Amino acid sequence: MTDLQRTIDADPYRVVINLQKEFDPAVSDKVIGYRASGIISRLDGKPVHKTFVRYTIPQGDVIADRADAMREGEGRARAAINGGFPD
Repeated sequence: MTDLQRTIDADPYRVVINLQKEFDPAVSDKVIGYRASGIISRLDGKPVHKTFVRYTIPQGDVIADRADAMREGEGRARAAINGGFPD
């Protein structure tokens, strides 16, 4: 695991948040922020939603601070769980 990935076990779910670096188009090696995405699965291997064993949290907006981006991704994952995995 790197500082761009976080795994959270919240029984019965496992949430994996991934950050992708967003680069400045004018300066190709300058990181201007991070986009969070995630995957939710169940610790027991059963389907998360309907017949799907994983539920995907799509990439979010660019957030300048890495920790803030991680929190934002985790918040969206928790909202999906609490919302019953909206389609």
